[in-house]
Amino acid sequence: MFWLQFALLAAYVGPLWHSLLVYLDSCPFLPLFTWAHWFELAPHVVSSWHVPVLPGKYGNEEWQAIASLLGIQTTAVGGFMYFLHK
Repeated sequence: MFWLQFALLAAYVGPLWHSLLVYLDSCPFLPLFTWAHWFELAPHVVSSWHVPVLPGKYGNEEWQAIASLLGIQTTAVGGFMYFLHK
């Protein structure tokens, strides 16, 4: 069971890391932890890290790969949420 978990971690760590970098690079303010103030928001120039988003349908497929490897069934959750709103 350990090797299966290791294989799943190895499969989704790349897409998860890329999605996190794209998200953080699009934020105008990033959290900064310092000893003096403990926490403050530091200004960040958007897209200064030059992390490209995936073109076309591949951006959606990246999220589907992350969701499926983490065990999130998007269609089941979407159907269940639709049922709750009725």
